[in-house]
Amino acid sequence: MLDAYLTRWLPASMVEFDWVGGDVDNCRAGTPVVAVQNAAMEAIDYVRAQAGLPPVSENPASSSMAQQAALMMDANDALSHYPPETWRCYTPSGAEGARRSNLALGTTGVNAVGLFMNDPGANNGSVGHRTWLLEPGLRTVGIGQTPQSQAIHVVGADLVMTPGRHIGPPITWPTAGYFPRPLVPRSGRWSFDAYDDPTFDFDLRTATVSVTRRDVSGDTPVPTLVESIGADSVVFNVAPSEVPASSKHDVTYAVTISGATRVSTGAAAPDLSYTVTLVSPEDEDEEPAPPAVEFTELPWLLGTPDVGEELFLVYQYDATAPLREHHIEWLRDGLPIPGSGADHDSGHDVFHDITAADLGSRLAARVTLVAEDGTSISATTPELAPVRPGIPPTAAGSPTVAGRPKVGRTLKVLAPTWVPSPTRVTFQWLRGTRAVPGATGSRYRLTRRDLGKLISVRLTASLEGHQPGTATSPPRGPVTGRRG
Repeated sequence: MLDAYLTRWLPASMVEFDWVGGDVDNCRAGTPVVAVQNAAMEAIDYVRAQAGLPPVSENPASSSMAQQAALMMDANDALSHYPPETWRCYTPSGAEGARRSNLALGTTGVNAVGLFMNDPGANNGSVGHRTWLLEPGLRTVGIGQTPQSQAIHVVGADLVMTPGRHIGPPITWPTAGYFPRPLVPRSGRWSFDAYDDPTFDFDLRTATVSVTRRDVSGDTPVPTLVESIGADSVVFNVAPSEVPASSKHDVTYAVTISGATRVSTGAAAPDLSYTVTLVSPEDEDEEPAPPAVEFTELPWLLGTPDVGEELFLVYQYDATAPLREHHIEWLRDGLPIPGSGADHDSGHDVFHDITAADLGSRLAARVTLVAEDGTSISATTPELAPVRPGIPPTAAGSPTVAGRPKVGRTLKVLAPTWVPSPTRVTFQWLRGTRAVPGATGSRYRLTRRDLGKLISVRLTASLEGHQPGTATSPPRGPVTGRRG
């Protein structure tokens, strides 16, 4: 983590602004030199990587609009997403860029990216600039820069905003795990956002947030104020005075979000929690020794919560030496599933086959790692939605009826195979479309009531925990009478 900060963010922040052909006084937008553009792109990709997100690429057309927008902001010494045509250096392209961009004034380059991530100001309680830079659906950006302004074009044609663009742990800033202290928002605004993840079964609008500082002096509650909250996101203020700008020791902040409800049922939801450990590279002659063990990706589950399906546990960790213990435990409604807890060895324990015993329950998994020095960390995945009945058994072809459709004759069923295989199959013979009372065996003797009728049979396959499956034979008949 510190290596990335020291080798990516810091060098990029040292690149001085320069451009070619630019002149604010004469409304010439010019072009930032390649090193300046690359430094801004590196800063954007660094904060996205810190949050576990993929990099973005620069779109030249978007950068052209953003450059015109940045020139207008600099020339008028003001910010506006809807600049009027009376502004100095106004162009339609620049106005379009202003509508689609994060805008900064008084700074440029990497410092402007840092300003967007900090998101200070009375009108930025929802940290919209940060939210855009960490948007999982962001694919390309445009960057415009002048000596005193920056525009980052984020609302491009290839922006993906559909639910499901992000599935996994919610995106936080500061990010969970180890985090460089210099990038802690001095605005005090910390954020937690699931970005429309359809598997995030929490409604946060009734939630509260608490923060506890853990350092050499012990655990201390930290005053916390919720500034903005939505169904799957929350911005809360941790006063900068509670987060010193420097420290000789790493300090951990434990965040707990309580009082949320389930989207699927409206019932009370369990707490959401994570920790942020601040590291201060500027206070140390060399990078501190890495922790004995840490999660680099918090555990979360892949799969559909239906009986018969399989869940897959995903997580990553770093350890300085082989672990003393590596334990995975599957949970049903918060309680260990009997027989599921085992030391991790072959990797089979990262899978869970959903059975009828799980029906209606919420599944999760807990991972515990113990390093050789005794350091222990544990993390639990968010619970999934309640397990639903599995798919019904499906017949591999239609059942058929054998025998002559004649009064006094006996018809019998030639049953198909089913997938998945049922534990029980029942029969119901049909006269036309109506069930024949009492005719529930695999054979049926035709009577005079059946004369002139079409006869078929409906099979119902049952498997515990699954929806019932049905299959109906093609009709036989019409039934004829006996020869007299």
